[in-house]
Amino acid sequence: MRCHLIALVAFASMRFTAHGQDASAVVQQGHVALSRKAYSEAIQNFTTALSLGLTKEVQCTVRTQRGLAYLAREEWEHAIRDFNLVLAEKPKSLDALGGRGMAYTELHQAEKAIADLDTAIALNNKLALLYRHRAEAYQTKGDLAKAMKDADESIRLEPGEAKGYITRAAIHLASGSLDNMLADFDKAMEINPEVAEVEMEEGAGSATAVRKLLTGYKAQKEKKMTEAIAAYDEALMGDLAPRMKSMVLCNRALASYELGGWTECMADATAALKADPSNVEALGARAMALEKLGRKDEALRDYTDALDLQPNHVSIRNNRGNVYRETGRLNEALEDYAVALRGNPKNVPSLNGRVDVYRRKGDHEAALKASEEALRAAGPQASIYNFRGLVYRDMKQADKELADMSEAVRLDPANLTYLRNRGLAYESKKEWDKALRDLDEAIRLKPDDAEGYLLRGAVYENKGQLETALRDREMAVKLAPKSAAAYTGRGATNLKLKQWDPALADFSKALELNPDSAHAHTGRAAAYHGKGDVKNATASLDEAIRLQPSHAGNQKNRAIMHANMAEWAPAIAGFSKAVQLNPNDLDGQLWLVRLLSASPDNAARDGRKAVELGTKLCEKLQWNSESVDVLAAAYAETGDFANAVKYAKQALASGTAASPEHKTRMEQRLKLYEAGQPYRIVP
Repeated sequence: MRCHLIALVAFASMRFTAHGQDASAVVQQGHVALSRKAYSEAIQNFTTALSLGLTKEVQCTVRTQRGLAYLAREEWEHAIRDFNLVLAEKPKSLDALGGRGMAYTELHQAEKAIADLDTAIALNNKLALLYRHRAEAYQTKGDLAKAMKDADESIRLEPGEAKGYITRAAIHLASGSLDNMLADFDKAMEINPEVAEVEMEEGAGSATAVRKLLTGYKAQKEKKMTEAIAAYDEALMGDLAPRMKSMVLCNRALASYELGGWTECMADATAALKADPSNVEALGARAMALEKLGRKDEALRDYTDALDLQPNHVSIRNNRGNVYRETGRLNEALEDYAVALRGNPKNVPSLNGRVDVYRRKGDHEAALKASEEALRAAGPQASIYNFRGLVYRDMKQADKELADMSEAVRLDPANLTYLRNRGLAYESKKEWDKALRDLDEAIRLKPDDAEGYLLRGAVYENKGQLETALRDREMAVKLAPKSAAAYTGRGATNLKLKQWDPALADFSKALELNPDSAHAHTGRAAAYHGKGDVKNATASLDEAIRLQPSHAGNQKNRAIMHANMAEWAPAIAGFSKAVQLNPNDLDGQLWLVRLLSASPDNAARDGRKAVELGTKLCEKLQWNSESVDVLAAAYAETGDFANAVKYAKQALASGTAASPEHKTRMEQRLKLYEAGQPYRIVP
């Protein structure tokens, strides 16, 4: 930042020696030259005067004047030398202390500058100029809090001075607070445009470029991203200081991000970091782009580098937590959300992230508790109701899910996510028309978004309108030809239509786009199975399980395939894993109890365990015919034929809705138990 002269010492009472008359004239000439900013001439005059035998007092005055002239010429070392000589004679010279403090600031010797300016302010705490320069010294030192305090004080003392606002704008710039920086620049321009432009050019670059930055930033805040990018393009044509250039590039990166330009965002963020490697916001912007490009490991590195520079940055801490959450590192995600919430207890994204982590952990009680804490901390927020609705969805509490999703829509009726989620809530209640109404509205709001058609296609599919579903899925592929999810969705509809080859082609295309899609491998397994290709179906399902071992449905389907192939021990292990992952899968539990009771593999059967699990299953299914039937088989395996006969008869009595074939098989099992023989599955 440009230095400013402190004061001009009065000459009326100066005492000269024998050469006084000549010296007085020379000093006066220097004073006049200094006042009209002819600094070289002033220095020459003062140097001549000092050779004319002045008293020590006058020497101090002249050296002070020459020191100020050196300051104006940015000859810092010469200025310091003069001020040192003055302070040796007059340790409390305000001008010399202030001037030397300024010189030390410009030489980035912040500690020395602060020491001199502290002493000067102690002598006179009403000079705004001293606070401005100490603010600059604190900024150089990196103590932005103290720098801001001094800048505020300089403005309080001299509110009509543009330089104070420029000093504070520079501190806002260093702290990354663009809103405040631009507000102070606007104020300085209002007070004195000429001074503001000169001062800003010293600290940031071309004032024209700064104005373009201001135009771009205002457009960006109004969500006019294309206009913002155009303004930033013009700003970058000007001469910008590295920090300012980095900021403009970072803002342009963020505008590109909002327009879906992930590659452009990453390129600008990288350029911003080249201009200023300490730009935390640029690291954050690049990390967000890397996330969108599927490069999550690289995104994590950038977020971590940013947090090394600024550990308490709330949004970056939250964003890293989101990546941890999406990659299954749930405990690390919770730690990041906790740090973010210490910085801002009302930070809604972190409050929601914490809820979702507990949901993914299956800890619904903790998730609901975290939702209540979020509502208390941040008040009624649509996103909080949305995340709590997802918890209720997992808990199969459809009415509560629908109530929360409806509240989210009420608070933010144009939000696509909330409309879609309420549509899915209606779908889970088989209220197809209401589900379609919400999904129709979401498509109306954003007709070029593939996800809307994917979701609506799923509702039509579940409603049984498969041809209509396929048309929506076709539209999703048309809108997002590089989306693996779009092909997977169309493949699912083709499966329902039993169009095995088109389904197989869709899932294969999805895997070409995303080889790690467990969902696509599962779909391809189903297509192969439909074609009767058991070998490839098995291989595809095994790959799906490798990629997503916690998927209960895949574990169950693989267990069924093992059972169909008479691989009894792997089948039992698979069903055990499936019901462990999804304790609400009662069909999987029926399979497990039946195999433990009646598998042809002697080593695989476990009658005692089958009785234990079968009894619990009967309680869950309210002792319906099918659960009681498998319990009878379990007792027979243990040799307790009395209970086997008892429960087999009970199953027959309550199985009035059973098909004739199923009823015949139940009667055959009863005869076995009455004859003292256990039941065995016939491969």
